[in-house]
Amino acid sequence: MRRTGGLGNMSVKTVLAAVASAVALPLAVAPSANAAPVLVSCSRDTTNSSYTASCARDVNDGDSGGVSGALRVQHDATGVYGRIEFIAKGEYVKMRNTHKNTDINFTVYAWSYPHNSWAHVDTWTLKPGTSYTANLSFAEGRKVKIRAGGKYSNGDPSTVFGGAEYAGLVA
Repeated sequence: MRRTGGLGNMSVKTVLAAVASAVALPLAVAPSANAAPVLVSCSRDTTNSSYTASCARDVNDGDSGGVSGALRVQHDATGVYGRIEFIAKGEYVKMRNTHKNTDINFTVYAWSYPHNSWAHVDTWTLKPGTSYTANLSFAEGRKVKIRAGGKYSNGDPSTVFGGAEYAGLVA
């Protein structure tokens, strides 16, 4: 079908193709330097029904090639939460526990290339109402995974409220 008027002699098919190209174009452009982190699915979520886990990634943190990200485990009724954030630029983690009576374990893993598996880097147990920042040192491009979970009892990470992991990060 051809149509004349405001579009001249272009076919509807040509106009639709031009519009589709214009709509798709912004997706090909790099995000701005101040773009907000993007919410993503956590790579593992074992939280119980009273908690919600959420993860986010940030590729615009100023570390070329690095990917920063955060993980938050929040109690649905009270809003208290545990949060761990890996910052690729400077390679450190920030942790916060806003619970009033529950310790939270925060763990960092790094990919072990010789063993082709995740290697435990460190675990910090934060008391209620505390926060902590830890400096790490990784080779550029190394994959990183973060975890937040309830206080372990007999090695079971789901004892208090379960936990979640996010493995989409790069130093």
